[in-house]
Amino acid sequence: MTTSTKKRRLLVIAVAAAAAISGTVGLVIVSAIPDYRTTVLVDTSAPGADFPAIADAVGATLHNTGSGDAVSVRRFGGDCGSADNTAELTDDPTEARPALQSLHPSGRATLLSGILAAVDDFTGVYPFRGSERNRIIVITTTGADACTADQAEVTRTIQDHIRTAGLTLDLRVIGHKVPEDQRSALSALAPDTTFTDDPAQLAVTLDELAIPQSPEVARIKVTAPPSRPPAESRFAFTTVDTLGVVEDGQVTAQADVRMREEYQTPTPNFTLDGRFAFAANAPGVTTIDVESGAGRTISCDGCVKAVPVGGSRIAWVDQANRLMIADLAGGQAQQSVAPVALPTVPPSSDYADQPARLQAGAEGKVLVTLPDAAGTAAYGGPEDLYLVNLDGEVRGLGTTDSNLGVGAAAIAPDGETVAYVRGTHGSSCEERYTTAIVSTSSGETRTPGAAPPDVDSDIYGGMIAVWYDGGGVLNRINSTWRCSPLNEPTYLQRGSHERLVGDQWAVQYDSPVLDSRLIGPGTRASITAPTPDTTDISPDGGTLYVEVDGKRSDIVVGALAIAVAGIVR
Repeated sequence: MTTSTKKRRLLVIAVAAAAAISGTVGLVIVSAIPDYRTTVLVDTSAPGADFPAIADAVGATLHNTGSGDAVSVRRFGGDCGSADNTAELTDDPTEARPALQSLHPSGRATLLSGILAAVDDFTGVYPFRGSERNRIIVITTTGADACTADQAEVTRTIQDHIRTAGLTLDLRVIGHKVPEDQRSALSALAPDTTFTDDPAQLAVTLDELAIPQSPEVARIKVTAPPSRPPAESRFAFTTVDTLGVVEDGQVTAQADVRMREEYQTPTPNFTLDGRFAFAANAPGVTTIDVESGAGRTISCDGCVKAVPVGGSRIAWVDQANRLMIADLAGGQAQQSVAPVALPTVPPSSDYADQPARLQAGAEGKVLVTLPDAAGTAAYGGPEDLYLVNLDGEVRGLGTTDSNLGVGAAAIAPDGETVAYVRGTHGSSCEERYTTAIVSTSSGETRTPGAAPPDVDSDIYGGMIAVWYDGGGVLNRINSTWRCSPLNEPTYLQRGSHERLVGDQWAVQYDSPVLDSRLIGPGTRASITAPTPDTTDISPDGGTLYVEVDGKRSDIVVGALAIAVAGIVR
């Protein structure tokens, strides 16, 4: 055999061996490609309603998936902007339940971060994508991304991300025990979003979506971005004699209101489902159905304030110190919440006959204050703080460290904190206000951005509004001044909108305003200060205007305050 013949035979053997190896590798790769690949994205944010049932349902469902399917579990929940607010837990179906059971729900609902990361999981070469279907199933107990004020932006960002990645993905959302007023945001995220209210419903629904023989799931709609900016958000306002609703820069509905006493101005608000605007005033609680424009007034026995408590329900405190509730969407005008006993002042106190002051409302709870039994100054403070759940639980949150009564307050959407304006009075000019934030679990209080108590400053200030926005971030309207030799304020900063960033207040809008709210992307509603040298809320009011990308349009004169649907003040 010649050398060339030997070489040819060796080459044939090498080629055959390479072909065999290549075929084996190809067979391995093909056999490793799953028919279905599913990521189950689980909400592990606080408070984590029914979380053990979620862990059980996910574990049971993934245990029953086909051997030829690829599954994984990812979680979301944590601090906004943090790298660890979402993470993959396991790609082993048998480890799904213990992996989830080892977690304790905490942090905020970082829904957007979780979905974007889940999408990115499908962009790599390995693990392989499914040959028949790739899908993300979201199980959440909250209705919105806590880190994004505009929930429509969440949907747009997800759509753009999937489109940019060049993927075809099925996205299905299960809202488990999600409050009624939060469901619309989830429904906008994916068609045919399913809502479940008990563990059995959750287990059946998850099985139907995750098992390969299940009916078709809805595919996320990836559409082109709108050709023009979205319409302005709906908001409400009050003057001394009007409750009004504005949409697309026009007043679409109005109802008559009347001040109870001088400086007890009617304050607007929305029910948590956004269906009704309302304001407490001298005749009662005046309401407007924002779709029909119909108005009515409910008697409230001289109540000073009304707050939203879930869905279309509102609540107030009557003169008998009873928490009252009205479902504006129902036929029953009002009813007493009998199981809820509001705190009272001891009979020996000078304030024994004074009902609790209603300060703020949120889903299923209210914040009330009472004069401190140990002694309250003529200016209304200090006061004792109580968080009252509609199921009857009353939780003391401590006593305000001030000689002024609480001027404004709000409850965070997740219920973990309450915020209130704490003030001290020295003279007609010398008043100092800080924004105190109280943990509802520990009662611990912090005052971000406040000067240390041992600092003798000649700068004074006041706040006329405090609220949590749709992303759960605290906002306020703040002014600062120095006192002149005539004991009159010389303003340094007049009525600016500030937002809490970390532990510092960042100015968002520094025009002199009585009130100001973002009502949409690039769109703001504001009320001018009535005169250049004051930001006090008075019967004079100011000019209400809407500003879109810097262009201002005046709406009404004499406005006092603003409310935006989805934002509780």
